[in-house]
Amino acid sequence: MAEWTDEQFAASIRGELMNDILPFWRSRTVDERRGGFIGEMSNDLRIRDDAPKGLILNARLLWSFSAFYRHTRDERDRVLARRAYEYLITRFLDERHGGYFWELDPAGNVLDDKKK
Repeated sequence: MAEWTDEQFAASIRGELMNDILPFWRSRTVDERRGGFIGEMSNDLRIRDDAPKGLILNARLLWSFSAFYRHTRDERDRVLARRAYEYLITRFLDERHGGYFWELDPAGNVLDDKKK
């Protein structure tokens, strides 16, 4: 197999991101019923409805959709970044003691109030 040029490699990565990864995360991770994003999905794409929502995943979604928006200028990415930010601020943020809760139940109630 011939070596790829830098341009070919970059085009391949860009295509994977724009045609597969980004559409998947845009369409399959939003929790329309309870707010925020889903907590867990299996390898066969089944959403575990009772899965907790974790701080790390939600922070990564905020970073990812923000980065996508900076790159794509696609309004869908801005909206999803804003959704992640608002969920972090309204559900994960501990306004009384500071910091962010580690884990919430699927409805957005605190499961683990420790800061890790």
